Amino acid sequence: MSRAPHDLRATALDAIATVVARAGLAPTSSEVVAEGGSVVVRLDGTGLVARASTHTAAVRADPAAWYAREVAVARALAHEDADVVAPARAVDPGPYAVGPVVVSLWEDAGDDPQRPTPAETGVALARLHEASERLPDDVAAALPVLAPVLDQTASCLDVLAQAGALDDADMTMLRDEHTDVVALMADAVTDQPLVVLHGDAHPGNLVRSADRWLWLDLEEVCRGPVLWDLATLRRSRATDGRAALAAYARARGMPEPSDAELAPMLRARQLLVAAWACAASVSGPALFSAQAEAALSELRAQPASP
Repeated sequence: MSRAPHDLRATALDAIATVVARAGLAPTSSEVVAEGGSVVVRLDGTGLVARASTHTAAVRADPAAWYAREVAVARALAHEDADVVAPARAVDPGPYAVGPVVVSLWEDAGDDPQRPTPAETGVALARLHEASERLPDDVAAALPVLAPVLDQTASCLDVLAQAGALDDADMTMLRDEHTDVVALMADAVTDQPLVVLHGDAHPGNLVRSADRWLWLDLEEVCRGPVLWDLATLRRSRATDGRAALAAYARARGMPEPSDAELAPMLRARQLLVAAWACAASVSGPALFSAQAEAALSELRAQPASP
């Protein structure tokens, strides 16, 4: 699966410099504070950070549309004083498409190293869902249904096919699983209410700021059954997913969903993680190849569908 890495980091930093100049910002210095699927740079003296989506943009069809939805929803949620990192207020936050990357500007939430407990993660998600219920109808209605499952997984498979990155057996496995998952999701959206979802609700997308846990990286925001966000939380390797779900259920005053109830969404999440990691490893093998191999191994070990 190894491919020569693209120099997306340098491209991202150049793109951020272009956007900073275009926005009329004059940071006293800048510092890379995170690097993975995106490059995040703190713009000292401005109260902002810039995020250049690199590998995440490379695996999405029409990537600017994903980040435009993120900015629109985050702005609307921040207006409701929801627990989210707000897009830049004093300048246009974007998104700005600059070559192969997409740059957006955000209020700086600081660099508190604390990580949330499972209970804090579950409560934070409950609070986000409660705030999302107050979004204007036009904002919610503009969101696609289950975009991470239906759109992003398909885009990742297209990237893999075009790159010839997987052998025929693994590629067939992913495509067959995708066909099954699409059918499962069709049943889910028919049987369950559709609500506004974070889309990628795991504790890695929480940051501590001013005694609050704030959600960030809402680019997968969508509408869908609440069980999608709950399955994402349940599958997270960065927390005790079952304990987080219990805290969520208590905060929302609802029964805690069982793994059997979550099963279709857990299966969809497993596929998305595998497809995304494999596709991201095309442009970022050093960052994502190990994750891709682990995810593929997990899928290979699953019993065949009836």
